[in-house]
Amino acid sequence: MTGAATGAPEPAQDETALPHWRQTLAAMLVVQVVMSMAFTFNAPVLPLFLPELGVTTETGLYLWSGAIAAIASLMAALFSPLWGRIADRRGRKQMVLRSILAIGLCTIAMGFVQDVWQLLGARTIMGIFAGYSAASLILISTQMPTGRLGFALGLMSSGQLAGSLLGPVIGGAMADLAQSYRLPFFVGGGLTLAAGAFCLLAVRESFTPPRPDGTADDASLYTA
Repeated sequence: MTGAATGAPEPAQDETALPHWRQTLAAMLVVQVVMSMAFTFNAPVLPLFLPELGVTTETGLYLWSGAIAAIASLMAALFSPLWGRIADRRGRKQMVLRSILAIGLCTIAMGFVQDVWQLLGARTIMGIFAGYSAASLILISTQMPTGRLGFALGLMSSGQLAGSLLGPVIGGAMADLAQSYRLPFFVGGGLTLAAGAFCLLAVRESFTPPRPDGTADDASLYTA
């Protein structure tokens, strides 16, 4: 994906070419933990939420739980190549922010749904516009010095695992304490949008847009 616009892999870079790599890595690690945690808030409560939306049979619970869990990943797989091409032309940070915004708004919308079709629709839209994991890893891979890339990607994977472990525990406990299966959607969406605001302010990206002929334009290097 990173070479889609230029036709070749991006060149190796040293630490002097990326002076803000430590700040970028630290900020993206925080975002990764929060995003992974917020994204899994609803995992333990989703099957319990379905009866409130009119799904009352055992077979219906199985089918709808599977469909709702799968649709976002399916849409993300179909639309990821499109977002990858846009990222190569417009910058990877924009794609991270786009995916965070989509996940946050769709998650909050799920807390307001009144039937299972609305929930499925929100998950579908989230899958189309999301793709956070791929966008964040591509951003990190292009903003780290070559000698630090393995460390950075390993740290990001650890952050994702930590957030994924904490999210269901916190989300399930929150639903029990509040006696509400909708609250985790609101809190998870709010945390996601907060992570997006932090990413906007704290993450630095050095990006060289390609020329119309597909080659990199060194004069157009900017830092976002």
